[in-house]
Amino acid sequence: MMGINHTITGAIVYLGADLSLGSGGTAPHLLNCLGAAALGSLAPDLDTPKSSLGRRFLPVSWTLSALIGHRGFSHSLLACLAVAATAFLLGTSYPPWLVYGLAFALGYASHILGDWLTTEGVPLFWPNRRRYRSPLNFRTGGLGEYIFALAAGGLLGFWLYRLF
Repeated sequence: MMGINHTITGAIVYLGADLSLGSGGTAPHLLNCLGAAALGSLAPDLDTPKSSLGRRFLPVSWTLSALIGHRGFSHSLLACLAVAATAFLLGTSYPPWLVYGLAFALGYASHILGDWLTTEGVPLFWPNRRRYRSPLNFRTGGLGEYIFALAAGGLLGFWLYRLF
């Protein structure tokens, strides 16, 4: 999935969780959480220098690419669990960060979900390298992804309109 669509999906997953929990935070707080979710939604692709985040952190991206390759450990359920646990531990040591860490973790998980929707799939149960994908999947950058992006963008716009 393309970076912009990961960002939209991360924002939707965070807003869905926020709306269902009824947190009712202030606008600046909500925007900070959306930023954390957007950053989290791009983080798994740090393992490739071709990604939008990887291009901004080339030394880190080159290193991760050489060590684990693209769509390896960083695209697994184990990585999601590690990110969520780290967010929780950071939040317990400094409570104001808890909600931002959890927003980041939701964004991270949304990335895995988004790549699960593609024909390339993801190694959910890494170190088992078998890739899993949705029964209804689309090619990255293909028409299916653009249709998905339009629907997701519409939903995100509707939710943001309702909130602000």
